[in-house]
Amino acid sequence: MFFKQNFCCFLLSFLVFTSPQQVLSREITPSCTLAARVFGKEICLNDVAIEQEQIDSIKKESGDQGLDSGEALREKTLERLKEKIWNVALSHKFSSDILEPTAEELDLYNKAMKNSLEENYRKNRQTAEKVEKMLAQGRYNGQEKIKLANLLQTLETSISFYEERENYKQDMPQEFHDMVLEAERGLAQTMIAQWKADKALWDAYGGRVIFQQGALEPVDAYKKFMAYIRQEGKLEIPDPQFGDVFGIMERYIASNNNVYLAPDDPAVTDYFSSLSHSIVP
Repeated sequence: MFFKQNFCCFLLSFLVFTSPQQVLSREITPSCTLAARVFGKEICLNDVAIEQEQIDSIKKESGDQGLDSGEALREKTLERLKEKIWNVALSHKFSSDILEPTAEELDLYNKAMKNSLEENYRKNRQTAEKVEKMLAQGRYNGQEKIKLANLLQTLETSISFYEERENYKQDMPQEFHDMVLEAERGLAQTMIAQWKADKALWDAYGGRVIFQQGALEPVDAYKKFMAYIRQEGKLEIPDPQFGDVFGIMERYIASNNNVYLAPDDPAVTDYFSSLSHSIVP
């Protein structure tokens, strides 16, 4: 009752003392401190706020490495803001059927991942058996023997991890399997959405591509998309400390360490031709 009375008083005072012109002239609600505006959509600082647990972790990690924790927190906020801006711009330029993973794609990815893990397990067992025989023959000494022993230990660790995980899953209730399935689909969702966004950008802009961590990145398309965001999206960032929102990505693209693939390279055209030729294991 108290809440309803106070809310009614607030609503009445708002209607009495606020003119229609004042309402229309407000750019953002009082609860939103504007971090960015792009394609007419407002992104609040609350949307990119870092959780306290992660703040503590970043501060500790920065302190251990002798780095400025304030700058590390700013860069983390910048990363989140860039991701928000990027996603707004993607949704503005491309339709959801281009960007969103389908149920069939999720199933394809998860089945392929399961098959890949099983195949790696089988190969690891075969390789471990061969290494064991090589060591048992006594033909290797010194560094060669040490390397073989280290390899065997690595293989056995991977084999044991796979077997323990599979045995552990067998004894768990259905709720656990549902939770695992949900986590697997979440990972698949993230991986496929990233690939579909990159494919959409490469289809739209073309350009050179680099190989990075098992995937191809259309960096020339990234550059053109950032220009599109700034110009067509009329990107506004009122706080100067976040003005360099694309700085990390731009420096990454401009790095001299990049090895570029041409747009017509078969590896590139094949990668972006279908999901089964790209990130699916």
